[in-house]
Amino acid sequence: MLLTIDHLLRMRDGQVQDGGLSDRVYYGVPLLLGAVSTYCLSHAVRKYRKIFLGVLEALGHLAVGTVLYFIALLLYVVGTGIDSL
Repeated sequence: MLLTIDHLLRMRDGQVQDGGLSDRVYYGVPLLLGAVSTYCLSHAVRKYRKIFLGVLEALGHLAVGTVLYFIALLLYVVGTGIDSL
């Protein structure tokens, strides 16, 4: 949803490389959502008796989420022409 709003703002202005959401919003919202999901994940793995399994599962979920976020972000930036590799 965040990428859609940014894309619509850039297309409305007609300048792809400028405009869009501010950096505080663009990076702040995923960081806030990541912090909330990490908190929820830490409460979800409390039922495990072995702390190692809970930590391992939490790190796995966080790693997958981080990789998916960066792939989506990279595809958006390169796909819309905001920047190139």
